[in-house]
Amino acid sequence: MKILNFFKKSNSDKVSLEVDEKAYDNNLLAVYLAYEVAKADGEIDEDELKILKQSIEVAVEGINNIDQILDQIDSYSKNSVSLYDLITEINNSFEKNDKHVLIKSLWDIAYATNGLDKYEDALIRKITDLLNIKNIDMLRLKDEANPNNL
Repeated sequence: MKILNFFKKSNSDKVSLEVDEKAYDNNLLAVYLAYEVAKADGEIDEDELKILKQSIEVAVEGINNIDQILDQIDSYSKNSVSLYDLITEINNSFEKNDKHVLIKSLWDIAYATNGLDKYEDALIRKITDLLNIKNIDMLRLKDEANPNNL
C-alpha cells in the first residue's frame, strides 16, 4: 500500500486506510512531515510529542485515538524510503501561504526541545527547498519560530 493512501480524506470521523477518494488531507500530510522532523535527531521527546498530538487533534476532527494515528505514521515512516510522493502532493495542493504555515509549524516542532538540532534544521531546509520556498522566507519563518527571539 502506498503511503499516500493513509492521507486520503475520509468522510467518516476516523481515519481510514482504504478510502478511494483522490483528495488528500493536507493537515495529515503536514503532521507526517512534522513527525519526520521530530524524529530527525533520533528521538521524539515529550514536548515534540505533545505538539504532534495537538496537530493530530486539529487535523482529524472527532479523533478518539490519537496514539493509533501516531502508530500508523510511525509505521509508514519506518517503511518509507523517500518523501517524494508527499512533497509532490504538497506542491500540487498547497498554496504559497499554506506552505509557509507548514514550514513555520516544522520549525515550531524543531524548537520544541532544548534548542535546534542540526539534523532537524537540515531536514527542514531540504523540505523548504523541495517546496520551492525562497530562502529568505524560510529564514523569516525560522526566526518567527525561534523562542529566543520573543
